[in-house]
Amino acid sequence: MLAQAIEPVWAFPAAALSAAGALALFESWRRRTGAHRRIMAGGWLVLLLSVPLWIAASGPDRGAAMAVLAAMAAVSLILAVQYGRPDGRVRRTPNRLAAAVRVPVSTARVARTLYVVVLALPVALTAATCLAGVVYAATLAAGLPQPDALFWSVLTLPLAWGGLMVIPALDLTLRTRSLVMGGALLACGGALALAAATS
Repeated sequence: MLAQAIEPVWAFPAAALSAAGALALFESWRRRTGAHRRIMAGGWLVLLLSVPLWIAASGPDRGAAMAVLAAMAAVSLILAVQYGRPDGRVRRTPNRLAAAVRVPVSTARVARTLYVVVLALPVALTAATCLAGVVYAATLAAGLPQPDALFWSVLTLPLAWGGLMVIPALDLTLRTRSLVMGGALLACGGALALAAATS
């Protein structure tokens, strides 16, 4: 019955976009130099473009979920192929700064790493949770029943958290990453507060 609900005309190009987006993100992670940021942005864009095709293929309820599952399956397959190579590991281009000099472990370096982890985990999760709350309020205001609003809210949370977790890992200055994450947290929190006040 699930197979009967899927339109192959839309499902095949949707699957191709999901695979291409996942491959682009993997290539961006592997390179870390040159145009890897443009490749990463292109990968996320292609994954987003696959969502309406998945919705057209299997309906609004299952389409977005299938887009996420297809991207996860593509990433899992890519990693399985890479780790199944004879050398047993992914060949990753070394970062130009890390290749130029080896910095000894210090208290400041450990503190910096822990700060990045805080940005990627609790800060990103809080911002994503606020955004999920905004989606829930917006879908209710649009007239969707509560189960559908809850579905879109729950779907938004891991997608937003995964997207925000990428930012602290970028090759940007720590100040820039902090400003971006702080801005995202303030924007999502402010939008949630506004949605709660107007609901």
